[in-house]
Amino acid sequence: MILGSVFSVFLASLLFFLVVRDIIWIRGVIIASTVAFFAFMSTHALFTCRLPFLSATAHLTGCVFLVNGVFFVLRAGLLFNNLSVKVYEQTFLNAATYVDALVCGILLTFLFIVMINQRLQEEMKEAKEEMDMLFNASPDGTLISRLDDGRIVFANELFWAFSGFSRKGNTGKSIFDLNIWVNPEDPGKITSLIREKGFIEGYETEFQRQDKTRFHGLVSAKIISLQNVPHIISITRNVT
Repeated sequence: MILGSVFSVFLASLLFFLVVRDIIWIRGVIIASTVAFFAFMSTHALFTCRLPFLSATAHLTGCVFLVNGVFFVLRAGLLFNNLSVKVYEQTFLNAATYVDALVCGILLTFLFIVMINQRLQEEMKEAKEEMDMLFNASPDGTLISRLDDGRIVFANELFWAFSGFSRKGNTGKSIFDLNIWVNPEDPGKITSLIREKGFIEGYETEFQRQDKTRFHGLVSAKIISLQNVPHIISITRNVT
C-alpha cells in the first residue's frame, strides 16, 4: 500500500508538471525524490533480511541502494535550488547521474545474481536434507544408482546396515563393486528386467553382507531421470 501510494503520487505529480505546467526542474526533483524513496525502502528491506545465508550479500546490496538513495537526495536538493536545470548539457550533476546509474546498475545486477544463486543453493540443500530424512525414515533399504554404470548416488542408512558397508568411501562407487549378491547373475538379470519393463516388483534374491553373512531380500525398482540421466531407484526389504 505504501509503495502503491507513493507511485500514484509520483505519477500524478509528474503528469501535472508535464502536461498542465511544463516545469522541467520540478519534474527532476519529483523523479529524484521518488528514486531516493524507493532506494531507502530497498535498503531497509535488505538490512532487515532475516535469512542467515543471505544476510552478508543482502547488507552489501543494501549499502549500494543506500549510496544510490543519498545521491538522489543530493540531486533533488540541487535541482530544487535550480542549480542544474539543463538536462541535456554536460554538467557535473548530469555526468554524476549517468555514472551512478551505470555503476549501481552493474553492482546491483551482480549482487542480485549472487543472492539468487545463494537462495537456490539453500533450497537445494534443504531439498536434499528432506530427501535424506524421508529415505532414512523408511523401514527398507533404499538405493539410487546410475543405470549405465551402477554408480551409487544415494543410499539410506538401512541399506548400508543391510550390506554391512559404510557410507563413507562407498558412495560414488559402482553398486557392482560391492559384490552384495550371492548369485553373480542377479545384477545383470535385474538390470535387464528394469531396462525391458521400466521397473521390477518383489524380485526375491539372496544378498551377502561385507562379512559374508547372508539374507534374503525382496527388491522393487524403477527407472527415474535425474538431470536427464537415467537412474534406478530400488527398495530392498529384508524377508529372511
